[in-house]
Amino acid sequence: MNRFASEHLTVRYERKTVIEQLSVSLPVEKISAIVGANGSGKSTALKAFSRILSPYDGRVVLNSHSIHEMPSKELARKLSILPQAAQAPDSLTVGELVSYGRYPHRRWFSSLGSDDHDKIDWALEIVDLSDLRDRPVASLSGGQQQRVWIAMTLAQGAEILLLDEPTSHLDTCHQLEVMELLARLNRDEGKTVVMVLHDLNLAARYAHHMIALKDGDIADEGTPEEVMNSETLRTVFGIEAHITRDPRIGTPICIPYMDKASEACQLDSLSEIPHA
Repeated sequence: MNRFASEHLTVRYERKTVIEQLSVSLPVEKISAIVGANGSGKSTALKAFSRILSPYDGRVVLNSHSIHEMPSKELARKLSILPQAAQAPDSLTVGELVSYGRYPHRRWFSSLGSDDHDKIDWALEIVDLSDLRDRPVASLSGGQQQRVWIAMTLAQGAEILLLDEPTSHLDTCHQLEVMELLARLNRDEGKTVVMVLHDLNLAARYAHHMIALKDGDIADEGTPEEVMNSETLRTVFGIEAHITRDPRIGTPICIPYMDKASEACQLDSLSEIPHA
């Protein structure tokens, strides 16, 4: 794979334009994080990148081909998406859920073959859940459940993983667990990871590339060092912020403030910023 990008992408819900003329190239075999305030178009962009939403104008291209012109199974072999707060039926086991990832590689009504089982075993091993394959997904912790869903996308065999807020509703320990797993998949398996994140500091710590959206367009884009600056955070989130460095890792850290100059911003913008 040599290119994954949107070209002049416009997405509308009924008559409301949510994304307008968005052109962005997502680095291959890197981790990209999409950040922005509530309603900025983050999740809409991710859904358009995965073909869940059709564009009003423009296109998303994968290796110079429009994804909307690709057969569904062909696209699913190249690209997978994990939606926000995905839920499995109570009775579904870990192994059964992961096996669903093999759908793009199977013929209609065919059973799982030896190659399918090998890929399922590999995916469970990667996420360290082989011993829990017969457990109901609903019986696992939040962090374990998220790892099961990631295993399903791995079994799918796609080169690109799209994730919408993969750390939402998880405590700090399980957030780090999921992010470390994604970093390992990028580093060891060469997966291209594109994710929507609310936590700016997690995004800056794990992403190679950050895209800050405001009102459906790019407010800033680049490395975490380039995007995590006071001007961008003021523009995108309506807050003042002090930028420092993680003393152990060296990545940028945002310490947000609310002062008189930013009191007019929407209160829910603060929910986008990690609190101490």
